[in-house]
Amino acid sequence: MNGILQNELYAGRIIWNRQRFIKAPETGKRISRENPREQWMTAEAKDLHAHEKATLTPALRQMNS
Repeated sequence: MNGILQNELYAGRIIWNRQRFIKAPETGKRISRENPREQWMTAEAKDLHAHEKATLTPALRQMNS
């Protein structure tokens, strides 16, 4: 439930370029790092909208208390 409430996709927004991947030299594995918010690209996706902001705000407040 928490994932649905906090996922921007279900609020009707798609976000690209949120993170980048770097390779750890010691292990060779990819490590994700968040990009600055100024670099994020967003678009409205009303057809993916699954919850209303009026419902979301009280639900998140209750989950975080």
